[in-house]
Amino acid sequence: MCWTVVYDTIYALQDIKDDKKIGVKSTAITFGESYKPILTAATTGFVATMGLSGYMAGVHEVYYCGIAAAGTHLLWQVWTADEHVEGNCLARFQSNDMVGWAILASSLAGGYLGS
Repeated sequence: MCWTVVYDTIYALQDIKDDKKIGVKSTAITFGESYKPILTAATTGFVATMGLSGYMAGVHEVYYCGIAAAGTHLLWQVWTADEHVEGNCLARFQSNDMVGWAILASSLAGGYLGS
């Protein structure tokens, strides 16, 4: 859920002006100028819950490297998002495939090596 809030808010930032005009509610509008600290907290929640899940499942330590990489990439998205630069938020949103691949690879490797 935390990861979804991050990427969905970044995606919504590109449409914030139009959404305000037509009355659409979004996390980008709700969070306003505070979106970076809020999304940083959501990223922290993502890393913490993924880490706890790995711990509870008894995965190999390599898992945590992948989760750290995914979290670092999410933080890069949040800290470099700029709704005033055309294409910036879309590029960050589209880069979430890297987050997904990091999660998948670390889960597979951590599970395989941890058994």
